Amino acid sequence: MELLKFEAEWCGPCKTQDDILEDFDAVPVTHIDVESDMERANQYSVTSVPTLVLLDDDGTPVKQWTGLTQVEEIEAEL
Repeated sequence: MELLKFEAEWCGPCKTQDDILEDFDAVPVTHIDVESDMERANQYSVTSVPTLVLLDDDGTPVKQWTGLTQVEEIEAEL
């Protein structure tokens, strides 16, 4: 499994999401800047940041969250 975190440098809530995920180590977290990787953001239909996308072992999205997300919500899907 992998967690994709879509973010932007100018996004205050994205920095808060980083703080929330600071000690989260259940799955690898990949940070994706939507301004430099629009193709990937479009691939996952990201329309606002922060957005988290949980991928299964095959790379298939199993859950997507928009806005600040608590670790407990992510862990519930693992």
